Formats: sequence, structure tokens, C-alpha cells
Amino acid sequence: MVTKRKLVAGVLAATMLVGVAAGYLALRPTLPGGAIENGMDGVFLSMPVMFGDRVYAEGPTFRNVSHRPITIESVSALENPEGVELVDVRVYQTKDFPDEAPPAAWSSSDESLADSDPAERPSHSVVGSTIAPGEQLASGSGKLILVEFRTVKPGIWRWPGVQVKYKQDGLVYKVGVGPTYELMIARNPVEWERFATDPREP
Repeated sequence: MVTKRKLVAGVLAATMLVGVAAGYLALRPTLPGGAIENGMDGVFLSMPVMFGDRVYAEGPTFRNVSHRPITIESVSALENPEGVELVDVRVYQTKDFPDEAPPAAWSSSDESLADSDPAERPSHSVVGSTIAPGEQLASGSGKLILVEFRTVKPGIWRWPGVQVKYKQDGLVYKVGVGPTYELMIARNPVEWERFATDPREP
């Protein structure tokens, strides 16, 4: 016969087990991962921009080179450059840009690219996307990925791509992918011109 005391003890024990499991899931480490191909390793993207600009630059294709599906949980700038804020990493259709030629780099102060503003095109974040084994988010045939930044402090800022956290088989991994980015953030047009005419090496 199950007494009331035994029933209460059983409920308490089950509650404790649930609490321990939840605590483990919250505290489990993020593991180093290698499921996403770093196809832009060694690429250097540098551009002069103005303080306060919105900036977009080409990003990695997010190819899953493992044998299991992955789900993207978050993206952030590696090494957290002080003068740059990463807003999002988004997937676009090339057909939505003039002449089906989206810019590999775009800034809001560049009037010559005003008709190619990525913010005015349909897109979706890579965060939340599930990628099957051998597949990628930007196939090279009609899709591309752009990383969106905000310039928040003048200066020259360089950082080695983006850090991606992804989930696979219940575990969370992180990996750095993408090119080395450099934004030369000018305070005024004179400084912008100096940055533009003084090419820098990686």
C-alpha cells in the first residue's frame, strides 16, 4: 500500500532529479566544433566606412561537413572588436538585387550603392537554421550570406570572422568561421579618403 508520506517523498525525489538535470543542461560546456567548413579561411576583407554606418560584408556559406544535422544557435564577432557591433548574419537571394549582383561589401554612406541596400531585400537570419549533412545555407547558385555590422567607434578594427554556436545531437559546439574582416571607420570624409587611398595588407 502506498502511503501519503511515500507518495510525497517520491514526488520530491522526482522534482530533485528534474532540477539536477536542468542544472546540468544550463551549465554544460560549449564544446569546440568542426562541423562547419571554414571555406573563407585566409580571405581578407577590408573597407573604409564612416562612423555611424550600417555595413554589410560577405560571409561564410555555413556548409555542414559532418555526418549529422546541425542547428545554428547564435553568431557573434570573434574577439569582440570595440568599434564594431555585429547585428546579424542573414541569407539573401541574388535575384532580389539589381542585375542579380549583390555587393560583397556595402555601407550606408556609399551613395553609389544606394539601390543595393540589403536591408530593403527579403532575407532571414542564419540563427535557427538547421543544415543537413553536406548541405550549406548559401549554395552559390542564387543565394549568398551577408554579415551586418554597425560602426560604433572610429578607428581601424580587425577581427578573424564570426563565432558560431550550433547544436548537434543535443550538445552545443562553437567554431570560428569566415574571412578576416577589417573596418576602417572614419570620423569625416577627409579621413575616409585617407583610408581609401592607403591600402592595407592582411
